[in-house]
Amino acid sequence: MLSEVFLTFAVSSFIGCVLGIVTFCYRSKCREFNFCGCKIVRDVQLEEEFDLEMMKNKNSEVKTQENI
Repeated sequence: MLSEVFLTFAVSSFIGCVLGIVTFCYRSKCREFNFCGCKIVRDVQLEEEFDLEMMKNKNSEVKTQENI
């Protein structure tokens, strides 16, 4: 029989891997993702626009600090 410690480790590792994959998918900005029969389709246009706006703001902050 499997020990309780091993089962706890196995379940925790599995959950960690699943959460890691979900995090990777979210950060990847992919429009469509297939994994083990699970298909995820999402609209990333708003996220891309937000990221571009954040990059513009960072660039303008750097330029103003250089002028000081």
